Amino acid sequence: MLGSIGTRDDVRALFTRHDLPDVYDWAEDVLGDVSEIVTGDLELAVLVTPAALVIDGNLRVTGDIEVSGLLIVMGDVTAHDFHCTGSAFVQRSLTLTGTCVAGDVAALYCQTLNAHELVGDPSRGHAADIRRK
Repeated sequence: MLGSIGTRDDVRALFTRHDLPDVYDWAEDVLGDVSEIVTGDLELAVLVTPAALVIDGNLRVTGDIEVSGLLIVMGDVTAHDFHCTGSAFVQRSLTLTGTCVAGDVAALYCQTLNAHELVGDPSRGHAADIRRK
């Protein structure tokens, strides 16, 4: 376990604290009853998300990130590759030294996406400013 167990109310409070109550409405649709919540920055070699992982800080992964559930990061994310078949919300930037694969993604939202390559259909819900490195 990376963090502590939190409820929907804990996640709602986090979005409210970051002045993003409208985004919580989206997250609530895919959020289970219980989430794993990490307070502060998180650094890992690789990340395979559990059902729901919420990070109130930045996420730095030296290898790859695989999202099959729900990933919410209230900061920046850096990694090599990002594979998303679930849902992901990154409040600021998603910066990759490799590829962003989002083929059957339910949703991928971020302010800025910087990646060597984007694989997937941007019309399927990617709300990002896509820039090639």
